[in-house]
Amino acid sequence: MTKSRIGERATLHGHQLTVKVSGPDYPHLTENEFHCLSIARDVARSVDPVAPNFWLSADRKRLAIERFDYDRDSGIYSGFEDMVSLHGTVNEKKYEGSYENVAKAIALNAAPDEIQKSLREFFSMLVLSMVLRNGDAHLKNFGLLYTDPGADDCRLSPLYDLVCTTVYLKKDLPALTLAGARAWPDRKTLVEFGRFHCHMDDAATVIDQIVAAAMDYRPDDDASGMWQRMQEAIESGLSALVPEMIFGRGSHP
Repeated sequence: MTKSRIGERATLHGHQLTVKVSGPDYPHLTENEFHCLSIARDVARSVDPVAPNFWLSADRKRLAIERFDYDRDSGIYSGFEDMVSLHGTVNEKKYEGSYENVAKAIALNAAPDEIQKSLREFFSMLVLSMVLRNGDAHLKNFGLLYTDPGADDCRLSPLYDLVCTTVYLKKDLPALTLAGARAWPDRKTLVEFGRFHCHMDDAATVIDQIVAAAMDYRPDDDASGMWQRMQEAIESGLSALVPEMIFGRGSHP
């Protein structure tokens, strides 16, 4: 198995929804993403709005996600450019690059009034991917949204394609480099990234809030055991982000 295949599942792009279906190579992948998006939704309550609306089917085999590029009221689709396009590269090179350059692309292309908000949201998305052990946060999984080319509202798009990849690929690593390395970052690395590349003075607080949301999350149904496997993968890396963490179900500082 290769990392890039995790994102290559059966996907139907409808008028208002994107529907994803798990494949045999990665069982319960829709549940995996549902749990990740649920944590992102919990994060949004205390940090930033980073997740779209989403629903898991009763048989837990299909995940429907509301399209963030479609406005129900107007019936108009917004413009969207992912980081592959903004980096002037091609899809085959979506795993080549750095999170620093993603932040730079946001700062260069977002509307002036949207830059700081977009950088904060990007930081939250990045920390969330690191906490959830999402090794597939590549260039195509971040992008900018705008109503039309003449509008001054270009901003970071909501989060999408968020999964815990280390459940399937035990030795998986982040898709792009951070601080010159393709490795799971420690707390200091993320705080410095937030301070110097996203211009934040509360990066440590955001990290703690995201860690707390991940540790507090409990699904209504885990008959498949997917959340238990994800929880073990997530907790295996939390000590590097919150060294004083005392591990235990639902415990956080």
